[in-house]
Formats: sequence, C-alpha cells, structure tokens
Amino acid sequence: MQAFSAFLKTERQVSEATVLSYLQDLRRFAVFLGKDTETAQASDVDAFVLHMQSLGRSGATIRRTLSALHIYYSYLIKAGKCTTDPTAQIARPEGDHKLPQILTAEEAIRLLEAPEGDTAFSLRDRAMLELLYATGITVSELIGLRIENVNLRRRTLVLRHGKRQRTVVFGRPAAAALDAYIKKARPLLMQNGGDVALFINCNGSSMSRQGFWKLIKKYKERAGIDKEITPHMLRHSFAAHLLEGGADLGSLQEMMGFADPTSTAIYTKIVENKIAEVYRKAHPRAN
Repeated sequence: MQAFSAFLKTERQVSEATVLSYLQDLRRFAVFLGKDTETAQASDVDAFVLHMQSLGRSGATIRRTLSALHIYYSYLIKAGKCTTDPTAQIARPEGDHKLPQILTAEEAIRLLEAPEGDTAFSLRDRAMLELLYATGITVSELIGLRIENVNLRRRTLVLRHGKRQRTVVFGRPAAAALDAYIKKARPLLMQNGGDVALFINCNGSSMSRQGFWKLIKKYKERAGIDKEITPHMLRHSFAAHLLEGGADLGSLQEMMGFADPTSTAIYTKIVENKIAEVYRKAHPRAN
C-alpha cells in the first residue's frame, strides 16, 4: 500500500486527496477479497462490483473504484507482481449523475466582457476571466499563478505540480487582457504590499478562491445570465466548446491535465446531447 501510494504521488503526480481516495477504495476491495490482492481474478472484481451495488453505491462511485483498481493493477504489472489486470474485462456501470452545466459561447463572451472600464480591478478581473476560459485551468491553478509562469510572447502558461509540468496555450484576447493587467493594474495593486502571485487583491495579497467566487457572481448578474455560475463552469465550458470546434480527446486531456483519459468522456456526452437536441429541433422527421 505504501509503495502504491508513493507511485501515485511520484509517477502519476495525482493530488493528495486523490491518493487518499484511491487507497480507501483499495482497502475496501482488500477487505472484501479476504486474500492477497495480487491473486485477484476478474470474478473477484465482478463480485465486488455486485457487492457495491447491493450497498447502494452510485455508478459514479463504482466507476471511480474500478479506475483506482485498474491503476493499482497496472502498477503491479509494471512492478512484476502480477501478469494480468482483473479489471480489464469488467463493464463500467452507466452514468447516473447529472452532466455539468456549461455556458453557451454567447454567454461566455458576455461574462468575459462584463468587467467594464480601465480601473485596476476591472483590468484584473477581465484578465482572470479571459485566462480561465481560454485555458480551462482550475481556479486553484489560476490563483496560484506567478509572473514567471506566464510567457506573453508565446502566449503560454507553465504549470507545475511536483515533478510534473504542463504547458497551456491561450489566445490573443487573453494575452491582451493579461498584458494590460500586468502593465497597468498590477503595479497599482502592489502599492499596499507585494506578493509573488500573479493575481492580487487590494491589499497586495494573493487572490483567494472565495474572492474570485464573489467576482463570478457579480459579473454573472451584470452580464444578465440566469444560470447559477460557478468558477468551475468556465472549465467545463472551455472543454465542451473545444470539442464542439473539432478538438480531439487526446489533446483535450493534455490541456486539462487529466491523468486518466476517461475523465474527458463527460464532455463528449455534453456535446452529444447538444447535437441531439439540435437535431430534434431542426429535422422535420426527428420525432
């Protein structure tokens, strides 16, 4: 268990919360199995799935557990501890959770344009919103950015998580908003103190998640958007709009920093649902 935990942290570069979640899933399987996990067969995993279903576990929980076990057995195979993955032939249960809401392209533009004027706060808020929608990074990654993470000439961000590093590209509108913020607004906000963070508040300290949440709510009202918007909705919208525009799942996985390729499946489902809705409304013999 300790070796697998170290593997998750160093090789897979997953978060501490994900490590704990995977280890908890593995412990439950080990208790159910009552024998060495290295000798488990597909029938054992199938029985465990039936056990979880009998306990009322959701499809999402079962899929996550199977994903954890798959990564565990991939690790064992790589380490020479076993030769086969008993989860390989196990069917994943269908999704039973609601798909995340996204903004339409028109709503996204209205939200990005909501911070009006050239005050320091407007320039900062516009740059944050533009960058979040342009890159699909998480809010934690956004508020954790430093000046050295940004290359305006190449229009890229360099994000680091432990030993893992990924480069994220962004377009000209986000670059222009960032340039204006860094040159005109950030020096003004730095007058009350300094911080290494890229985005800072009126005290010169790093922006907080709560502070950014309040900004989203303010600009959502100003943009006249009826949906309940969360900061993560811009990440979902980024992914769905890329797929609508023809991006492939492999590129999307890399851009969003997913270790597991199945994580992008939810966005495929969103796009498929939208296409089906357009078809039902537009085709004379759809219904």
